[in-house]
Amino acid sequence: MSRLFIGAVALTVFASPALAREECGYPSIAVEDNDTQLARVLVAKARFIDETDRSMKAFVVKGDELLVGGTDGGFVCATFINSRGVSTSGWLKQDDVALRVSDVPPIKAWFGDWTAGEYQNLTIKRGSKKGWLAVSGEAYWAASDEAARNGGIHEGGVGGEAPLESGMIGFTQTEDGSYQPYSETAGDDYKCAIRLRLVGTAYLAAEDSRSCGGANVSFWGYYARGKVEFDP
Repeated sequence: MSRLFIGAVALTVFASPALAREECGYPSIAVEDNDTQLARVLVAKARFIDETDRSMKAFVVKGDELLVGGTDGGFVCATFINSRGVSTSGWLKQDDVALRVSDVPPIKAWFGDWTAGEYQNLTIKRGSKKGWLAVSGEAYWAASDEAARNGGIHEGGVGGEAPLESGMIGFTQTEDGSYQPYSETAGDDYKCAIRLRLVGTAYLAAEDSRSCGGANVSFWGYYARGKVEFDP
C-alpha cells in the first residue's frame, strides 16, 4: 500500500497482489487426443492455492484423481470434480501428487452414471453388440436459477449406440436409431452428435455439436461418476 498526496488530498493506493504464477482454470476438452495428463494425490490432505500463493478453502485427499492442466515452478495446475459434478481448479505442490498419462481403460470402466452437475447427466451401458456402448443423457440450460424456477428452461437429450474405437465412442443421432458416426459438421445441419473419451477411470470428457436441444444446451465438459437430479 502507498499514499499519494495531490494538493491537499491524500489518496491511498492499494497494490494488487503479486502473481506467483498464471491463473489455473478448468482444463480444455480434448476428446480426440489421448494426451490428457492425470495426477493422484499422495498425501493425506493437499490444499489448493491460487495464483497469488494464497490458500483456498478447497482441498483434496489421498487417492483422489485429478486432471492436470500444466506445471509451473514445482506446482501443478489441477482440477478435481466431485460426485455432484462440482469442479475446483487450483495449484498443488507437485511433490504431493503423482503425475501420469491417461491410458485406454477396459470397456467395463465406461459403465455407470456420469455427471457434470445437475444440468448435465449421462448414463453409459453395455450396447446390443459386442464392443458397443449405449449412451443416454439429458442436459438443461437456464439464464439463471431464478429463470429455471420460473420455467425458463431449455432442455436437450441424447441417445444412441456406438462402437468403442481407439478409446472413444461417438455418434450422430438419427431418427430411426441407426448408427451414424460422429460428425464434426453435424451442427451445421442442426443434428445432434456427441463424442466421448474416458480420462483414466474417474473422468469422462464430452464434446457435442451443440445441437442436442434448445438454445445454449450442451453436453460439453468433463464428467465425474455420479448422478444429480435436475431440481430447479
